[in-house]
Amino acid sequence: MLCITPCDLQVTHVMRKALTWAFAIGLLMVAAVDTSAMGRQQTGLASIYADALKGRRMANGQLYDPAKLIAAHKTLPLGTRIRVANMKNRKTIVLRVVDRGPCHRARILDLSRAAASQLGLPRRGVHKVTLEVVENDILPEAQRHLTTTSVAAESP
Repeated sequence: MLCITPCDLQVTHVMRKALTWAFAIGLLMVAAVDTSAMGRQQTGLASIYADALKGRRMANGQLYDPAKLIAAHKTLPLGTRIRVANMKNRKTIVLRVVDRGPCHRARILDLSRAAASQLGLPRRGVHKVTLEVVENDILPEAQRHLTTTSVAAESP
């Protein structure tokens, strides 16, 4: 026979509240990612990833490689292709958003060394850029990497 005490009911009520809050926070986090940004333009400051981050895991699960044309953005979906233009010399490149950031409120992008170099940006400081969303998709290799990692973790 199953016996439920008032203490058990209180724990269940607390757990239900906790799950409700976790679900609500999850929805807010999903809503914070901009999924309909095709053609959207944004102008602001960009910084360059620190050399110390080489080899560290990014938000898409891959390791940071300064030689790749990649960027970090706060809200665009990972895998989104963006066209970035240097406002001083008008050089442009197309790269992918693969990470979250920058952490500084006034900045809109963190760029890899390769991206900064192709844009003609100096190695240090912040630089005025314009970005335009070119394509909004998820990187298939990032999905594959995350799936392979989770399968490998589950195998004996």
